[in-house]
Amino acid sequence: MAILGRHNSTVTAVQHDLMRALWLKNCSRATESWHSLGNAIRQAQELGLHLQSEVRQPADGNLGEMLARLWYDEYKRRLWVNLFIWDSHMALVLGRPRTINANDCTIKTPTDCDIPEDPFTTVPTSIGLANVPSSYTPRLFMYEISHKIHKMRSLAADKRYISDYNVVKVLHEQVMSLLDGLPPVFRPENPDISWDSRCPNFPKQRQQLSNAASSFLMALHRPHVAIHKFSRDAGIRAALSTLESQQRLFEMVSRHYYKFFYLSFYTIDAAMFLATTMIKDTPTDQGLLQNIYRSLRQAINRLLVMKERSPIAKSGVQVLAQCCQKLLSESSKNINDSINLNCTAHGANEVSEGATIHGPQNSIDCSLSDLANLHSRIQIDRSTDSDTFFNAIDFNAFFWIKHMTEDIDLDIGAPIHDSRDSLLWPNLENIG
Repeated sequence: MAILGRHNSTVTAVQHDLMRALWLKNCSRATESWHSLGNAIRQAQELGLHLQSEVRQPADGNLGEMLARLWYDEYKRRLWVNLFIWDSHMALVLGRPRTINANDCTIKTPTDCDIPEDPFTTVPTSIGLANVPSSYTPRLFMYEISHKIHKMRSLAADKRYISDYNVVKVLHEQVMSLLDGLPPVFRPENPDISWDSRCPNFPKQRQQLSNAASSFLMALHRPHVAIHKFSRDAGIRAALSTLESQQRLFEMVSRHYYKFFYLSFYTIDAAMFLATTMIKDTPTDQGLLQNIYRSLRQAINRLLVMKERSPIAKSGVQVLAQCCQKLLSESSKNINDSINLNCTAHGANEVSEGATIHGPQNSIDCSLSDLANLHSRIQIDRSTDSDTFFNAIDFNAFFWIKHMTEDIDLDIGAPIHDSRDSLLWPNLENIG
């Protein structure tokens, strides 16, 4: 009977499938990761983790046992929160349907505190301002962002030509309020860094929170940049904020983190949004242009450093390089020659792993020598191992091209296929 699979769901089985989903996603096997996550969610629902249960007092009235039960209930709620966050995140990244219906969930929000080493003697209570900050606060913020993703999907705010654009603005303001409501120690801007020496993960968590909010805002505004100036400006700000957070996070981690999904995907997503948006409508603000070009240069350099360890970075940097080349040719027609995209012949080996990547702010110095024969190499990848190219690695060049062309429709006066075709320049139009 073992070949038929599991017969009874357990908390351990839920944890196993969730960890498997994490591993698969970091290996760029997104579809398998999504299915593993779905298995974890279904098992959790079978266990009733999405429903708030009553914690009963022990028959003998033992206080320690009662406290242990309260903490175990807290632990199960946190496990469900992780599943909820992952479900929303994967739906946003992959464009897949959500597995969880938020209206079916009745659990209480977990307590904002750390689980103690001795749960038999501690009562679950939220931390106060005078106490040591809770390392769980960032997770609760992510939980709130996940609820916004559900709301965005339910209201179709992430679809073009929404009937009530005010819905987009309301969601935008709600996310900004969430950022403003963060404790000073986790605030991305002007944070309280007095705890950083004792809690070395706090600086990374700040950047992850900033990245989560900015990537949501970018997804919210992306369908509306062609029609609404507010969305275009907000989308560009969110993309720049994402890239800045990614740069700071990259500088904090060692090479062992380069394979992690979040270090590559959000960099590619934000950089492509900026490049494709600017191709159709280059900003006239010189300071903004310099900031965008600098962020694109840093993004490409990061991906070049990580590409040997990250399949996502390896495929994404190829398409992003072509975006930047197209951006250069378009920008030269519209902006002052003093601001340019100067693609040099420096190799990725000039960027030390884990080192800070900076350059002159009045130009973009992209290390693109490793991408000189991009088109031919894509063709080689495709013909050499087509099974791997199409199936094993989900975030390949085709994924990024599809992602880019589906999201950008800036020419309102032209049919959708015409405006997309203008972005599929010769180096890419024959792929697929």
